[in-house]
Amino acid sequence: MKTSKKLLLKRQGINNKLVPYYSSKKQLPSLMQDRYHNWSCVLDPAIALSHHGVLIAENMGNEIELWVVRELWNIVNNADFYSQRPELITPQSINGQNNAMTAETIWSLREWEKEKQQKDLAKLGLYWLGDSLQESLLPNNKPAEFFGQWESMARALDRRNEQLNRDRDNILSLAFRDTVALLASLKSAFVLTYQLPKNLDRDPFPSIFGVLENWGIPCQMLNRRNPVIAMERQYLRQLIVRAGLSKLLIAGVNLVVFHLVIPSNNTSTNPIQTDSESTNLEQESYFWNNVKGVGYYL
Repeated sequence: MKTSKKLLLKRQGINNKLVPYYSSKKQLPSLMQDRYHNWSCVLDPAIALSHHGVLIAENMGNEIELWVVRELWNIVNNADFYSQRPELITPQSINGQNNAMTAETIWSLREWEKEKQQKDLAKLGLYWLGDSLQESLLPNNKPAEFFGQWESMARALDRRNEQLNRDRDNILSLAFRDTVALLASLKSAFVLTYQLPKNLDRDPFPSIFGVLENWGIPCQMLNRRNPVIAMERQYLRQLIVRAGLSKLLIAGVNLVVFHLVIPSNNTSTNPIQTDSESTNLEQESYFWNNVKGVGYYL
């Protein structure tokens, strides 16, 4: 039985060009056929710029709505510069450990550069929010207003960091900010990250934990034996296998799933706008009050 296809035009943020792609039931991720079809996954900077980043991006988008942050493309677009200064794009918890870590960062950066040059990223099932809506690539089920919601979340984090006198000028801080704001804007979403084996003894927490706690957002690592976590973990491990990434689990890569816990009275991503800019900023900043992060090893 033939599946009807409809040719659509989608704006691709990388080159800011309209590119054709086909929409059909056959192309829908397999998750569309089960109760987890509305899940989304965000790759954080630590795993995106690791040995595993490109491999995950190439495969996981077939199984789940997969997102990266715009700062990844800013880094890739300036690959020559960051290849000379890899410490600028290495998360602090793994920064400066040894030459092997630096080599991994440079290798991953070059892999992303080749991926961008050789492939149509719009066909990978990979989505992102750019500097504007026109430079973004959104799934069909996301309205244009989603971009404004995410901007509001990121702006509120900036204001929070200003109040705490936290550094947010380096590109990694911006990448983590965009990651967390995107996670807060998406429904039923999680961040996928990882921790190096050599860091587990001295620091069992992935980089995103340290970043958020520096911003005044507490984080907690949960026990995998928790019944709810065990259920979710089993499903996500099956997803990894379906995506053809079982080698990561077999090799013992320390994948970490990270969630934001947001109180119900904080969940409005569209605060009432007033004529006072300061009042609007206060309303946006309130969103992050009492938010906390939780994670577990996959």
